[in-house]
Amino acid sequence: MPIEGERVNPQEFAREKAMAQAIVTALGEFITARTSDIPHRFKAPAAMREYMDDWGTNSTYQFYPLHGSNPANQMTIQVTTRPTQKILEMVFQAADGMRLFTLEIEYG
Repeated sequence: MPIEGERVNPQEFAREKAMAQAIVTALGEFITARTSDIPHRFKAPAAMREYMDDWGTNSTYQFYPLHGSNPANQMTIQVTTRPTQKILEMVFQAADGMRLFTLEIEYG
């Protein structure tokens, strides 16, 4: 059975092909950027070290649900301390578990 379709002049085909390639390339770059997302790291003032020393020398993990005025629009924050590295890590996640943003705070 032959394939039938609309005939397009070569200029239109080239333009549509270029647009399709641009869309696929942008999507690929977006996916690659999400998979190689490096946490954003900031240095805290020295005073934060004194506060964090009260948390002890063991790693801690805490989970906090967040929402704005709509409880159905929930987001979570996972807070982990890494005392040996002097880092407080905060991972923001969507309700479906997708990681939205990671923030690391150095307090050493």
